[in-house]
Amino acid sequence: MDAAALRAARESIGLTPPEMARACNVNRTHYLAWESGRKRMSPLAVRVVELLVTHPRTARRLAK
Repeated sequence: MDAAALRAARESIGLTPPEMARACNVNRTHYLAWESGRKRMSPLAVRVVELLVTHPRTARRLAK
């Protein structure tokens, strides 16, 4: 998943970057590195984001 796809996924759920980081269970700095394209996401992280997009209510609960 590239940076643009990650950002689109986050926006489709309606989360801010810090909220998405919490939902993915990673620190904010690491998440921002993914979204800016500075770091590549692992296959597991990609799958987590795909599941969050599929289940946006759960994603919003995890983000709190």
